[in-house]
Amino acid sequence: MFQSLAKRFVKGYPQTDDPAVQQRLIFFSSVLGIVLNILLVGIKILIGTWVGSLAVISDGINNLMDSAGAVVAALGSYLSARPEDEEHPFGHGRYEYLASFIISFFIMYVGVELFRRGIALTRAPQPMEVSPVAVFAMLLSILVKAWMVVYNKYIDKTIQSTLNEGIAKDSFNDILATGGVLVSLLIYAFADRNLDGPAGLVIAVIVLKAGWDLMRDTTNNLLGQEPDDALVQQIETLLLDGKYVKGYHDLIVHDYGRGKLLASVHVEIPRNIGIVEIHDEIDALENRVREKTHVELVIHMDPNYEYKMETKIQKGEDALNEAARLLQEGKLVAFPTETVYGLGANGLDETAVAEIFAAKNRPKDNPLILHIAEKEQLHALAASVPDVAEKLMDAFWPGPLTLIFPATEEIPAVVTGGGDTVAVRMPSHPIAQEIIRRADRPIAAPSANTSGAPSPTDARAVFSDLAGRIPLIVDGGETGIGLESTVLDITVQPPALLRPGFVTPEDIEGVIGPIRAEKPAADDTTAPRSPGQKYRHYAPEAELILYEELPAMRKEVKALREKGKQVVVLAFEEDAVQGDYTLGSRADLSGMAHALFRHLRRADEAQADRIYAPVVPAKGWGLAIMNRLEKARSRV
Repeated sequence: MFQSLAKRFVKGYPQTDDPAVQQRLIFFSSVLGIVLNILLVGIKILIGTWVGSLAVISDGINNLMDSAGAVVAALGSYLSARPEDEEHPFGHGRYEYLASFIISFFIMYVGVELFRRGIALTRAPQPMEVSPVAVFAMLLSILVKAWMVVYNKYIDKTIQSTLNEGIAKDSFNDILATGGVLVSLLIYAFADRNLDGPAGLVIAVIVLKAGWDLMRDTTNNLLGQEPDDALVQQIETLLLDGKYVKGYHDLIVHDYGRGKLLASVHVEIPRNIGIVEIHDEIDALENRVREKTHVELVIHMDPNYEYKMETKIQKGEDALNEAARLLQEGKLVAFPTETVYGLGANGLDETAVAEIFAAKNRPKDNPLILHIAEKEQLHALAASVPDVAEKLMDAFWPGPLTLIFPATEEIPAVVTGGGDTVAVRMPSHPIAQEIIRRADRPIAAPSANTSGAPSPTDARAVFSDLAGRIPLIVDGGETGIGLESTVLDITVQPPALLRPGFVTPEDIEGVIGPIRAEKPAADDTTAPRSPGQKYRHYAPEAELILYEELPAMRKEVKALREKGKQVVVLAFEEDAVQGDYTLGSRADLSGMAHALFRHLRRADEAQADRIYAPVVPAKGWGLAIMNRLEKARSRV
């Protein structure tokens, strides 16, 4: 019956998830309670006066108090529905608790009056007049109050209303009080025993306890208390269902009344996942908690662990399509170039590029190289392209030559290391070119290793460093050159060689004339314009020693091995003995360049304590080789 009335008089019912509908439902139930209690007051006082029954009149007065309580409930419901304002940014929902607190006083008052009357009637029992009309009034009151218990409990169960919980308790107490009067009348009529006083005392104790419980509960709500265990469990389940959430702590729930549960919590998230992806996941978690629990949750992020994602190694057409898709979505992909394997991201997406630094643990001021597949892409990256650049591109692109240009405003600062120049190259490896074309954007790609370690020249080496940090490695076999590209700064005159590589100074000078070698910065405050300038690079975990004199090296190695040390020697074919890692012929240093990083990684896999590598003349290929060895070495 109540639900039928609610559908007619409560706008929006039965959409009880809506806080506005909840407030209207509470208000309607309060008004209905006022009407029913006033009706009972009139009936009981009229009948009690007619038949001369003090018990019936007293019960009517009790209903009058209930009417006052219902008025308080209606007022509390109305006030709690008021919207937020400047002085009450979280709304007025706690008026409902305040109204419940006042109702608890009405219940306590009824209990005290029943107790007082019970004591008086126990000491001096009064004759009672039993009338069928009085009995009818009592039965009618019990039926009405039973209905009020049912619909108020329904509302409390549906929307967790402390107001309706209190009214349900008060109505049940009225049933006990009226039932006690009725039972006393019947016992008196049929057994001639007056139990009105003792029955009143028992009922008074029950009513007083109910009033105390409601007062205690509403006081706790007003003062603040620990969140409900069931709510905490529900929030915990939702949080831990999050893709990246490992755990949580410091869950605090603030109850500002109906529809205003605010909470905050700290969740443990990975430090190696991009901020945008994490932010989207946290937003989704907050929305799920709001949808399932109606709690406005603010999540604080504690990045305190490494997330191990699934890293796939793929080949072929599917790998190319998957790489392009991931790059377009802001993810990282490792792929082969003709020099070493690169770790790529959309070079114009600041967030995606930041993922590179997180995955590699790379210093933020170490700039990146943008890779393109067509010369037309250069104009969006370089503010100007001088004639000298055109000559170099015609001679060496696609290929292992990186050129430094003035950067356009489109280049994120994270790519340039905060500088005003940008490094660009066009790789010649067909897989790299195809991935860049399909992704249709410039790709920022340093070597696909952890920062400072030897650069990877095959997919297995990439997996060893970055498994669990990136989603995809495109396997293109072993790279051809084995050392990173040459970097030339053409924003200065004469052009400056910032990092030697496969394209030698002699090759460059044969196209554009004299160049100069860039000296290392005098201090750590100077922003590097190229990778490989500022920090220790290419270093194995083992101690790396450079040797010039073969006999002295052999003597030192023998002594170390006699002490139980694991020693690896890198030697040219002409000098190698059994157990050495060979570097090709001294007459062709391309073999050493191709094998150097691979052998350094092999030595680490063999858990070498020390690695010996030969010094070569710093010219031609030797300049690039010695640059890498000097960056990686422990001593000569």
